[in-house]
Amino acid sequence: MTPKWYSSKPGPSRKLAYGIQLGDYVNPPAIKRQHRDPYADWWDKQERRNFNEPVHEDNDILGIFSTEDYTHFTPAWGGVLWIGVVTTVLGLMGVVYQYYPDKPSAPRTFPGGLEKELGGPNAISERLPEDS
Repeated sequence: MTPKWYSSKPGPSRKLAYGIQLGDYVNPPAIKRQHRDPYADWWDKQERRNFNEPVHEDNDILGIFSTEDYTHFTPAWGGVLWIGVVTTVLGLMGVVYQYYPDKPSAPRTFPGGLEKELGGPNAISERLPEDS
């Protein structure tokens, strides 16, 4: 009931499988359109393609509107830049932590102080001297 070529054994190689799928279609090399010369005399200037030029099988991935290849920095230089940013931010946080006062800018004052409200001069302290 199943075709002769269908079995649980590993299938044909990728080249053979593509050959079966594509027939005699000429599959051009897989080059993203963003890497083609933007100033060349293309028939379709937006897609950088000439008339009757064969389209690659993966044109949706290789077309001009697919995600761009990131070629601005190498991964090593990107890592250096990332480490630089993290070091700068952490350094700035350390400087601010060392010099930023951990108190209000102007201490709060009360008329006559809070001596009476806190129990007067002979009040028992909340903590024992050896606890501090």
